[in-house]
Amino acid sequence: MHRRNLVLAIAGVLSFGLTARADVVVTLRANDLSGGAVVGDIAIGSQIVVEVFISATGDDNPTIDVRDFALDFSATSESLERIQFEWLLDPITYGVRLETFPSPSAATTFFQSGPGLITFSDLPVLVGRATMGVNGSGTIDVITGLSGGANAGASFNAEFDNPIEFSVANGNVTGGSLVITATDSGGTGTDPDPDPTPTDSDGDGVPDSQDAFPNDASETADADGDGVGDNGDAFPDDPAESADTDGDGVGDNADAFSDDPDEQRDTDGDGIGDNEDTDDDGDDVDDTLDDFPLDPAETVDTDADGVGDNGDAFPTDANESMDSDNDGQGNNADLDDDNDGVPDDMDAFPTDPNETTDSDGDGVGDNADAGGGDANTGPRVGGGLCGMGMIGSFAAVFLSIGVLRGVRVTRRRAQRACHCVSTGQSA
Repeated sequence: MHRRNLVLAIAGVLSFGLTARADVVVTLRANDLSGGAVVGDIAIGSQIVVEVFISATGDDNPTIDVRDFALDFSATSESLERIQFEWLLDPITYGVRLETFPSPSAATTFFQSGPGLITFSDLPVLVGRATMGVNGSGTIDVITGLSGGANAGASFNAEFDNPIEFSVANGNVTGGSLVITATDSGGTGTDPDPDPTPTDSDGDGVPDSQDAFPNDASETADADGDGVGDNGDAFPDDPAESADTDGDGVGDNADAFSDDPDEQRDTDGDGIGDNEDTDDDGDDVDDTLDDFPLDPAETVDTDADGVGDNGDAFPTDANESMDSDNDGQGNNADLDDDNDGVPDDMDAFPTDPNETTDSDGDGVGDNADAGGGDANTGPRVGGGLCGMGMIGSFAAVFLSIGVLRGVRVTRRRAQRACHCVSTGQSA
């Protein structure tokens, strides 16, 4: 079977006035569901994934500040079923708006302001992919659109200062079609090799493409990704452990005595496991007499409140253990623990005498908070547009195509207004 190249891109040039000329070129490439390039005829009933690439050609290459564009699948043959379309662009940066199949179009809108929205050069950019069902031969077309519609066909709007519209109607969008040949029998259209048997290097019955250890017949998977096959991994779901030499249920990496099933920990690092050691924390108090056998800083808890006497401000009072302001009154009974003059029940920081309020609820007291009450944008420079942020203020403007010069002027005035609020100057 001959290899057939199904990638089609047609480039052309159209003049804009006397100086600017460029074309947007749409290139389509068909793959099978595993990502392999489609080769030859495709079996009817199968599915393919069509990748959409965008590039630019001509004297105006690269084409900059492409702020919105739309693809149109309506002229695609009915024998090629539109199942799903996915934009491969950052939705946060570019604000993707998706009209899902079976709608005849798939559109996206860019609404971030300023230069560098997206640039098309002679290097194709992968912008999206469509999953399609092959019910017969036909042509995939993403730019032509059906005749008669006011917005039929692909379109690209670029640049703020000198707006340019690239569209089929203007003759400066080219390519965008791909011929698919389908047959009832005769190959999947994905493998030119007549032998469809997948490679299994170690003969374990799992193809190399699905085998984490293609040259080891005893292993096929590595669930925790630690490089040790699941069959030989004592902890197949723990990437930090793979062996348990002494079989005590504690991995060798965490076991201080990996060869001794009776010991796992040595709290005081004296070489004697805690199970055998009569003074685990090495504080010279026998574990049987030590209220805190694993804490070398504590040995006694006179009032049995769970706080050792050394760290207990009130070692004989089970109801108290802290005195934040050192006024002799325990925090539990003290109505103003930090002695800042603000009662605890009204103090956002009851044990910090330097803070009492947290206006923006960000966990930082107002005295130390540079945001001055704004948890999102830092220092406060005024209300209105400045408080909302530039993108939030103008999202509705940038979602529509609108008058570009007007948008830009408005944005600059808003920026100046914010500056004036922060400096006290007149706008």
